[in-house]
Amino acid sequence: MGLFSNLLAAGGRALNKNLVEAMGAGGVHIANADGRIDRDEVAGIIDAMMNVEQVKASFTVGELRLPIEKFITIAKNQPTQARMSFMKECSDVARDHDNALIVAAACYDVANRGGGVSPEEKEAFIDVCEWLGVKPSELGLRGF
Repeated sequence: MGLFSNLLAAGGRALNKNLVEAMGAGGVHIANADGRIDRDEVAGIIDAMMNVEQVKASFTVGELRLPIEKFITIAKNQPTQARMSFMKECSDVARDHDNALIVAAACYDVANRGGGVSPEEKEAFIDVCEWLGVKPSELGLRGF
């Protein structure tokens, strides 16, 4: 790969890093809605991230675990700061509505894992949508 191709790939990876951070933050916020996060929920966040082509093409599963673990640590050790941290990560993506929709869709996948959305997960998903500037109806979701 030539220098120009390497620079373009690095630039795309930097943009995709914002997506990964926002998906990780939103996913952890939703997974933690019941007050705990288990391994299945972490796997669900990673699955939702890997369903996004830009992410799948740029990151390994191991690389995706890092921001998730960071946000889990924040949620456990600094619960009052966690919400602001998650909001900041989502707000960074909100400037690009297409990317915000991608993050919202991935976060819905996290909430809907297991075949249904609990009331706590629904509330957390609505939080994420507000932070992203996305209406759930834009994803074809009714009743949110």
